Amino acid sequence: MIHPNDRRVELESHPAVLRLLTRLFPEVDGKDIRQSTLDEDRNQGADWFVGSAKIAVRVRSAFYSRYFGDFTIRECRPTGYKTELEKIRENAWADYYFYGFWRPDVHTNGCMFGWYFTDMRRFNPNAPHTIMPGDHEATVRIYKITGQPPDFVIATRRLDGSVFIQYPTQRTAA
Repeated sequence: MIHPNDRRVELESHPAVLRLLTRLFPEVDGKDIRQSTLDEDRNQGADWFVGSAKIAVRVRSAFYSRYFGDFTIRECRPTGYKTELEKIRENAWADYYFYGFWRPDVHTNGCMFGWYFTDMRRFNPNAPHTIMPGDHEATVRIYKITGQPPDFVIATRRLDGSVFIQYPTQRTAA
């Protein structure tokens, strides 16, 4: 079960996520981008699809931006559904992971002010991590971006506003 505040942030940030996915996949020209169904999310770990590419999305509130440079992967959950980590180990999770920080703003409809877009095919689940014990919801692993292979990050907007984008030849929406 998702916390109500997290759900609000997720819903408010949808238009911004869509705009960023359109920029990150210019070859689709804003077409062939769709949100996943609940079944696709639960079984494939995809929140969005760009062509056949599966995109997992986690958007955190501005409060958590102090942890910029970290990202989380669910390790254990009481619901009985497979966790992100289980799906990753079975090669049944998203191809890419968008991890962003959202600030609500009544004048601009909000701002995605810091984010990472990563290639999950380069993710090392055995990299050093810490465990954040769950309460009734989930237990998560906290990884450092810097603990992953150099080609793990495809694009990022740092908190200072600087943007880094590399378009590796293997990245594809189809």
